[in-house]
Amino acid sequence: MSYEAPGWRAQFGIAIPGPTSLGALELRLVAIPDEEGNYLAVEETDGITTEVVRSLPLAEVRGEFGRLGLDWLRREYDLAAVLGRVETPEQWARFAMIYVNVALGTRNPLQFLAGESGISRNTLSARVRRCREMGLLTRPNGKSLGSLTKDARRLLGHSAETTTDQGGE
Repeated sequence: MSYEAPGWRAQFGIAIPGPTSLGALELRLVAIPDEEGNYLAVEETDGITTEVVRSLPLAEVRGEFGRLGLDWLRREYDLAAVLGRVETPEQWARFAMIYVNVALGTRNPLQFLAGESGISRNTLSARVRRCREMGLLTRPNGKSLGSLTKDARRLLGHSAETTTDQGGE
């Protein structure tokens, strides 16, 4: 995905390395010449300025990458099945992993999960609380997202290497 401002092209990238990380956002600013091949816009500002950075549509980019990550998650997992029956510690860890990833890609993860699975938001909220009680999800500074704990990553097995820490343990 790219965006152009006078004198600059911003290139945004995302990598989706595994089931517990919807991707890493990357930004590359490249100076581009005008029609005459000059870099006047860049020279006038002495390079990258806060004005250039503030002009970037970061919310739009985050939203697009969130949608891409959610599409990937749908392809990788049968969300209705993963969310539907949660009994074993491994199933609870997988539920926690799905929740963390969905929270990275949408502002209302419980609403999204309810829509994908047909399970009520109240039930899903209770399951998130249960994951925290089981020590599978953190709650940094009272925020709702948190991250997977070491115990959750251990239960997920091979997925543990791809976990992105989203707020400490």
